[in-house]
Amino acid sequence: LMRTYEAIQSARQGQLWGDLKRQNDSRGRRDTYRSDHVALVAALRARNTDRAITTMRTHLGRVEANLFGPSSR
Repeated sequence: LMRTYEAIQSARQGQLWGDLKRQNDSRGRRDTYRSDHVALVAALRARNTDRAITTMRTHLGRVEANLFGPSSR
């Protein structure tokens, strides 16, 4: 888990990530992401693997769509 987090942090430091984030950032999206994170932590604390997986997939899908558009897959 720590290695995964380190990889994400490394990507977040890059120019591409920063450019995409600046172009697609809004208060509403930040609030939605924050809610996603709260739900993910709740699922992890409850040790509910299925809910954690579903929550994370939903979050990542939302981030991907916001950064690259809904047809990015």
